[in-house]
Amino acid sequence: MPLPPPPGAPRAGLSIVPLADLDAPDRELVELAEASSRNASAPYSRFQVGAALRSADGTVVTGCNVENASYGLTYCAEVGAVMAAVQRRKLPIEAVAVYGRLGGPDAPGPRQGRPLLPCGRCRQVLAEMALAGGRSFRIICSDPARGKAVVGSVSDFLPGALEDGLLQAVGQSPAPAG
Repeated sequence: MPLPPPPGAPRAGLSIVPLADLDAPDRELVELAEASSRNASAPYSRFQVGAALRSADGTVVTGCNVENASYGLTYCAEVGAVMAAVQRRKLPIEAVAVYGRLGGPDAPGPRQGRPLLPCGRCRQVLAEMALAGGRSFRIICSDPARGKAVVGSVSDFLPGALEDGLLQAVGQSPAPAG
C-alpha cells in the first residue's frame, strides 16, 4: 500500500496552478466567488465563503454561506450556488469556483493563505450535480494570497462518491422524476 502524500501536497488528480494561468472565464468565476463571500452571513465563525457556478450555457450564479446557531442547518456557499442553478434550470455545470475568508467583511484577505476546499457534504452535492448533468466539471479553489488555485474534477475531489448505481446495489435509489 503506497504511503499517503505529505501534508500540504496535492492529491492525485488535483493540480496547483497560478491564478494567472486560468483562462479568463475561470478567473472571472474566482473573482465572483470572492465578491459573493462578502455577502455571507457568518456571525458565529466569521468565516465567509463564496462560490460561483458557471453552467454549460455560460450563465453564472453565485452563493454564499449562511450560518445558523445549530451549525448543522448552515448552508454552504457551494450548496447555495447549486440551488440557484437548479432553480434557474442551469444544468449541466461547467465549473465551480470557491473562495473563503476568515474574519468577516473587513478582513484583509483569504483564510491564512490557504485555499478553501469544499466540505464533504458539498463534494457529494457537486458529485450528484455532475451525475444529473451527465458530465463532470472543474472545481477551482482559489488562494489569492499566494496567487494560486487548487483545480480538479469532481471525482478528483470526491473519488467513490455515492451515486445511483451504488445505491441500487444496496437496495436504495432515488424515486423516479416526474
